Amino acid sequence: GGAVRVAAGVEYREEFLDAGLSSGTVSAPVKSGLRSSRNNKSVFAEVFVPVVSEANALPGVRALDLSLAGRYERYSDFGSTTNPRIGVNWTVVNGLRLHASYGTSFRAPQLVEANDRSAGWGVYPVVNFRDPLSPTGFSSGISIAGGNSQVQPESATTWSFGFDLEPAAVQGLRVGVNYFRLTYEDQITALQGNNTVLLNSFYADKVIRNPTPAQLAAALNLDGSPRPVNGILPSTIDVIIDGRRNNQGLTKFSGLDFDVTYNFDTDVGRFNVGANATKLLTLRTAPTPTAPLVSQKGNINWPAEFRARAQAGWRN
Repeated sequence: GGAVRVAAGVEYREEFLDAGLSSGTVSAPVKSGLRSSRNNKSVFAEVFVPVVSEANALPGVRALDLSLAGRYERYSDFGSTTNPRIGVNWTVVNGLRLHASYGTSFRAPQLVEANDRSAGWGVYPVVNFRDPLSPTGFSSGISIAGGNSQVQPESATTWSFGFDLEPAAVQGLRVGVNYFRLTYEDQITALQGNNTVLLNSFYADKVIRNPTPAQLAAALNLDGSPRPVNGILPSTIDVIIDGRRNNQGLTKFSGLDFDVTYNFDTDVGRFNVGANATKLLTLRTAPTPTAPLVSQKGNINWPAEFRARAQAGWRN
């Protein structure tokens, strides 16, 4: 169907974090420095293969092309990741094209998220949190906050398919419809400040109940140094909550994209009108993989359930 095209490259990047933290009292502050760095090596390539074109068209297959891409990345602090993408365009007849794609992607944790001594790190008091497993109905203890050197990248899987229509009977008209679906896993979130932790069983792996002296010492210290204490800790430690950055969030959403344009000539010039819109079909989130998915579609602080934009132009 034509010439195969290839693009390839390599990339090297370095990142640095240099910050400081002052805690305690004004008269006797406790200061600590924070430095971390990492490097990232990447290799990527894309291949475009025109399997069928006008040169070798078939009935029902006026054109068919494939796009194959991949990216390999290696980070000095957490390891490597490989992400492919596959796309196909199929022109059934002149004016009707079908397309589909599949791919994976990721977001590396920021240095501030992956450093134990960052992001407000320290120990915070937990006082009288509602707790159905406590004889009194309430528990007190401590919550550990900050970054987490064990945090891993967030990842996503994406699918899409749709069509583009340019009818010969209406010159200048183009209509496109595309369905998309995305699953976003291992999202980095923190439980610090969440007073419902003890009420939900899906947070159980982030809670230590009736901690031993060794577990309490491990929570109050990091690599032999005491964690900053923010506030007055309760005399009785019933629970230890891991409120640091962790890979625990999940989001799933799907929707439809619409795009319509129409260009036409008149005695006074060329006009173009059009509109594009996105309709969210589902938007569900869960704070952990074992928690129930909750619909967020149409809620405040989340993407709009429906949005659209129209445009018009004239040229002469």
